[in-house]
Amino acid sequence: MRKHIVISGYGGQGIMLAGGILCQAASIERKNSTFFPSYGAEVRGGAAKCQVIISDEYIGSPILKDIDIFVCFTSMALKKYSSYVKENGIVLFNSDMVSNDETNVLSKNIKKIFVSANTLADSIGNVLFANVVILGAFIKNINILQKTSVISAIKEAFASKKKQVLDFNLLAFEKGYNL
Repeated sequence: MRKHIVISGYGGQGIMLAGGILCQAASIERKNSTFFPSYGAEVRGGAAKCQVIISDEYIGSPILKDIDIFVCFTSMALKKYSSYVKENGIVLFNSDMVSNDETNVLSKNIKKIFVSANTLADSIGNVLFANVVILGAFIKNINILQKTSVISAIKEAFASKKKQVLDFNLLAFEKGYNL
């Protein structure tokens, strides 16, 4: 198994954190992974993307030419990366930021999963949890990592934060997972 994953949106949406959590979960499962971040000079609001490869075998390069799984947070990201999604690939959309009509640029052979990540995150207290909501939907719909590994990775990512921050992120993950 080898999956090429791109998570893209704009700075401040937790794109890099989401990619890091996936890589940590892969590590917990003793899988190989790479994390390759890319973002604009702006702290918030600029383009942000991370490339993640998860594999059972050695990974020679972190550079991707095509995408198996695309986690798309914004219309801008869709326009920029839709042509790189492989036939029979999967795209998870933050449907609060990307409309269904915009997704027509994708091939009919691509599975589309719509997640109202901002709305669900806002319902638990803060739209900034949308990235972890998407991770929950990702794990539920894509069989490459175990739920328990991702929960462990979330706990590690927020170990130095207040318990309430961890609890909200775990709740966000469950909201996405239980869609």
